[in-house]
Amino acid sequence: MRCVSVNIDKGGTGKSTVIYNYAYYLARKGNKVLLIDADESCNLTLSFPKAVQSGYETSIADVFNKGEVNILNVDENIDLIPGSPLANDDSLDLKSKQNNCMLLYMYIADHYEEFNQYDFVLIDTHNDASLLTKNCIAASDVTIAVCDPSKNGYRAWKQLLGTIETLKSELIDVISRRSYVSVEAYLVANMINFVGNNVDNVSKTFLDTVVDDDRYIGLIPRKTIVANTLMANKSIFTTYDEMSASDKKKNQKFFENIEILFDEITQKIAA
Repeated sequence: MRCVSVNIDKGGTGKSTVIYNYAYYLARKGNKVLLIDADESCNLTLSFPKAVQSGYETSIADVFNKGEVNILNVDENIDLIPGSPLANDDSLDLKSKQNNCMLLYMYIADHYEEFNQYDFVLIDTHNDASLLTKNCIAASDVTIAVCDPSKNGYRAWKQLLGTIETLKSELIDVISRRSYVSVEAYLVANMINFVGNNVDNVSKTFLDTVVDDDRYIGLIPRKTIVANTLMANKSIFTTYDEMSASDKKKNQKFFENIEILFDEITQKIAA
């Protein structure tokens, strides 16, 4: 079981959309995937009709309240721990709790057999650096920063790297002095604007900044097919299956590039 979180301290970068589609990419290849919605907006949870229709009674909030959680099956090879509007530091009173950045880590350890049935655990986070979000990062093998082409987005990426280094230095075993945290972060540039075969000036400036970063692993163009994912509750791969032959040919390069990017992410996770 490999654990992956998606985070950046900036809203509107498309991280929920990316993790949703990545879950389907993995599931379609035969992997068993568990999604954890740790974003109080619950956008990921609301994208699965089976979760909404179930009227789920437990959520990510129960993980932090030391309760039992009912894991929902929401699609073939995809299960979900639903989100909650209570998934924030204040509602969960995280500041008063001991080991308040290690609670998710310990929950997974306490329920290891249940979690270990999955090939991948994917965690969506809120766009912040809260204690709740730090729990998600600390429990991960890899964190993917989904970043839009903006100065604030790049600044948030650098802040994420700083947060991870702080977690690694502070969450240590007192005897061995070894860190409990081994997460590595990688950057995906999302919503890159193409004009014909070229990117626009804003996207070009951003890509020129990040392309030499050894943690940068690829880009996702701004496309309606991606933006509509959570609105239509349909992965880009399902949309592709439903396309006419001519539309498939028109979008072939985009899907080939998505496959390459998601495969690269998977290789980073498995490393």
